[in-house]
Amino acid sequence: MKLLGPVFGHLRPDQVTRALTRAYAAKERRRGISDGKIRRDLSVLSAIIRYSDKQSAAVIEMPRHRLRSLVI
Repeated sequence: MKLLGPVFGHLRPDQVTRALTRAYAAKERRRGISDGKIRRDLSVLSAIIRYSDKQSAAVIEMPRHRLRSLVI
């Protein structure tokens, strides 16, 4: 949650866009943060927005799940 505040804390729910969430994910990947952690953070943001405004127009794009193959 500490990472979300500086990026999204000053915005109204209708100001959260797909481009902002993509930029956030890209920035966090460059810092070495895993896609799972990014998904978790954006899920928290989504829940906060839904809780505060049920009719929000915010668009949050989650990173894709990566499939891992098991070597036996």
